[in-house]
Amino acid sequence: MYQFDFICTYKLMESDEDQENLYRFQLLQAFDLEEWSDDIFNATINEIYALFLKSDDFAQILEKTRANECIDKFILKFNEDNSKNEIISDELYFSALFNYHTFDLFHRCIVDLYTENKIKPNHLNKLLDSLGATPGGTPPHPPLPN
Repeated sequence: MYQFDFICTYKLMESDEDQENLYRFQLLQAFDLEEWSDDIFNATINEIYALFLKSDDFAQILEKTRANECIDKFILKFNEDNSKNEIISDELYFSALFNYHTFDLFHRCIVDLYTENKIKPNHLNKLLDSLGATPGGTPPHPPLPN
């Protein structure tokens, strides 16, 4: 089960290495894991995805995630590396929001939706901005090499 009772702080660390290490730890913490498990991660993603399907903001988040060039390139590369020539699902794009660059912002949205049945506008806007969704927004990371 997803853990809603913590605050993501990995981006507050001073060094990149400390940020990355704490991100990995907090991702495990969010999924209530001591070590990585694809099965638990995927089952929990499905539960959170079902929660988001009820949100008025879901379509906007998904649209901006699909439009993010960096995430799109990653998803396409992942699909190619796994020899899958299928239509890429909304769930795969949704799971991409747990990446290092957006996890802290997305976690706040998940907590809002779980505790208040609605995402707070300031949390939604920060997530969308990080996806380059509004003027002045920036992509979450530099483009992946070809």
